[in-house]
Amino acid sequence: MTKFTADSLWMDIHDLENNVLRRVENRLQSELETFVKEFETLSITMETDKLDGCEDKLTKNRNLDQLIQDVTDTNAIMSSIPVHPRILFEEEKEAYRLTLDKRRKELENEIQRQSDRIESNYAKMTRDSIHRHLVGSHFGEY
Repeated sequence: MTKFTADSLWMDIHDLENNVLRRVENRLQSELETFVKEFETLSITMETDKLDGCEDKLTKNRNLDQLIQDVTDTNAIMSSIPVHPRILFEEEKEAYRLTLDKRRKELENEIQRQSDRIESNYAKMTRDSIHRHLVGSHFGEY
């Protein structure tokens, strides 16, 4: 039978830490260092490539003066276009509101008629059912 002591457990834990955790930590550290080195060299070359590409794009596009002239021409054209906002007069608003109110009242009346019709049908069916049960239960006694 194997006996476990605190010293042996601490030694096993220490060995586990050294073998597994330290190795992983060292491997991660080395991967991070290589990544940082590659990233620094890559980012420097990418920045210089971007700067080289900017010069070509600037020479291909129109110069700044032409762009400013285009913007001012566009602004002048836009300001010369008349703006016609749609204005509803108070009379039109009132007439529209009255038609909406009239339509709402008509719909409310129709709903009330339907509700009354349903209630009267239900009342008639209830009366008929009560009548059948009362008459039917006393019918055989006479």
